[in-house]
Amino acid sequence: FKVSLSGAETMISYSLEVFWLMALSIAFPTVSGSLKEVIKIVNYAKEHKIPITGRSGGTNLTGNAVGEGIIIDFSKMNKILSVTRDYVIVEPGVILDDLNEALGNKFFPIVPEDSSICTIGGMCGINSTGIYQRKYGRMKDWVMEVEMVDGNGKLGRYENEVVGTEVILGLFTKIKLCIIDKIP
Repeated sequence: FKVSLSGAETMISYSLEVFWLMALSIAFPTVSGSLKEVIKIVNYAKEHKIPITGRSGGTNLTGNAVGEGIIIDFSKMNKILSVTRDYVIVEPGVILDDLNEALGNKFFPIVPEDSSICTIGGMCGINSTGIYQRKYGRMKDWVMEVEMVDGNGKLGRYENEVVGTEVILGLFTKIKLCIIDKIP
């Protein structure tokens, strides 16, 4: 990764709402070695006292995906890493509709209206709900484990207690979700 604070590489961070801020830099961790890149970026930001904002799809309407420091955009960390009968492990940039399509006869039931563009990482960050909320609850009810890099650059694994913290505690790099049989 490269963090540049030059004017030529300054970018605007935005969400689907009316929030616009000038970011110092936007980093896109690549697929190969993504975790190491995230840790390097966090350590760089800590050393230089630069705020970090995690970003996946930018579909949240509360401005959580914008910031004036370094934006870490997880859109390229979009792989489905493992699928079993009962759970799936994904990177934070996986789009929900893509996940449900890839699951075949299985299904992840937290389905917000923007499911064609929202990402699993963002959904975890805000403890998303969806059209099946009355029956299936919130995102937190379906997250089994989260791998997260905290503000000190330390990697940790957590249960669902970090879901809904809006990246205040750290950046999600891997998420393990319960899945069910497809709804008829």
